[in-house]
Amino acid sequence: MNATYCIIGAGAAGIGAGHGLSRLGEDDFLILEREVRIGGRAAAEKDASGFLWEPEPRPLCERFKTFTRLVDDLLGPDAPRTPRSAWVRAGGAWVPQPFQRNLRYLPALQRLECLRGLLGAALTRAGDPGGAAQPETLARWLELTYGPGIARLYLAPQQAKALGAPCEELDWRWAAQCLAPADLDALLETLILERDDTGHGPDAVVRTPAFGGSGELLRRMSKRLRERILIGQEVVRVDPVARVAHLRGGGEVGYAHLFSTMPLDQLVGAVLDDPPEAVRRAGAALRHASALAVGVGLRAPRPRPGQDSAHWMEFPQDNCPFHRVTHLHNFAPGRVPEAGARALLAELSWRGPRPEPVEAMIRSVLEGLENVSLLAPGGRDEVAALWHAERSRAVPLPDLGRDAALRTIMPYLEAQGIASRGLLGGWRHEVGELDQCVMQGIEWARRVVHGEPETVYCA
Repeated sequence: MNATYCIIGAGAAGIGAGHGLSRLGEDDFLILEREVRIGGRAAAEKDASGFLWEPEPRPLCERFKTFTRLVDDLLGPDAPRTPRSAWVRAGGAWVPQPFQRNLRYLPALQRLECLRGLLGAALTRAGDPGGAAQPETLARWLELTYGPGIARLYLAPQQAKALGAPCEELDWRWAAQCLAPADLDALLETLILERDDTGHGPDAVVRTPAFGGSGELLRRMSKRLRERILIGQEVVRVDPVARVAHLRGGGEVGYAHLFSTMPLDQLVGAVLDDPPEAVRRAGAALRHASALAVGVGLRAPRPRPGQDSAHWMEFPQDNCPFHRVTHLHNFAPGRVPEAGARALLAELSWRGPRPEPVEAMIRSVLEGLENVSLLAPGGRDEVAALWHAERSRAVPLPDLGRDAALRTIMPYLEAQGIASRGLLGGWRHEVGELDQCVMQGIEWARRVVHGEPETVYCA
């Protein structure tokens, strides 16, 4: 087979690339997907009890006009908008997101600690207007930006749990585009006027498909590309000189342009023919975290810890192994088999070997749900369904060597006619949400067809 454009992977970035090419009138492309279904980490599955699960449920953010129009076109009223209800459990209190803008919910001593730290950070920055004192790690950047109180209570432990690595081992340069700023003047208003400040961030409005999970958008996009998607086709070798992708089983696809969403370390370490030693070493230096998603389906009446309408909750404290619990039943009623049922999706991450068997990790999740009052003590007989999904490569780590490795790898690939994008293909988790990955594919198509610059992956 031959195609002008070969796309590896039918996840968000790959489907976005195919969509982008199709919209530009290009039809000589193939999307090769090794699994038997499309969607990648957005693919959902319904269990025998009727609960609909996916490993990383996220709302469809509206950062980009192109993406918003796409959602309107394909989902329309099937993806209603609702104001975000998201909470952090920290300092013995429930604090609405963004935590750093709603400190009034904290007990007095923690509130004072956070405000003093924030004021001190502001004064430090004022004394260094040129930013000469650059931090070395994410841990230090959080303290310099938000103060030690906010960093200690929430941001540092939350990032460490979500990324599976201590903040002392992570770079900081990605953080400003992902973490909401803390505005001292606005905080004083919330404290004195006793009002919330929750309308920040690309997920301030939650938009999610009424049925089918997050991947419903990709499924509808793929309908327009159906003849161009080949499932069950794994690329095991890429010859960048001959520009041929070799498939498991002996098939091959000749191409002029290659768009890859496979894990970047795998591409340069095992799939690409004869990369330079510097590129191979850079690929071997890339680090990642693994993740386990545990779904707990409940048909019992809801306990009432105070946030029954929450879309998700974050847990930086150490009395539970997960960093986030998504309330899928509040995303969409179609996620649960009957009215009143609850679907809780807990996410936990780790770096290196799995810390214990999956069965033990699931037991720890159930204990943690009891500890944070999302499951009644001794109420495990209320559990109607248990589901889990493990991903060995789930989070590309922004560690201290990542950016240098990418500066070595990416120019070499581009010189070979290869663009590596998506969460794991681009190895930049800060631009790895579903909308960002779809846009990476669309922008690549615009670049190779019309020479337009990419802005999302390079942001």
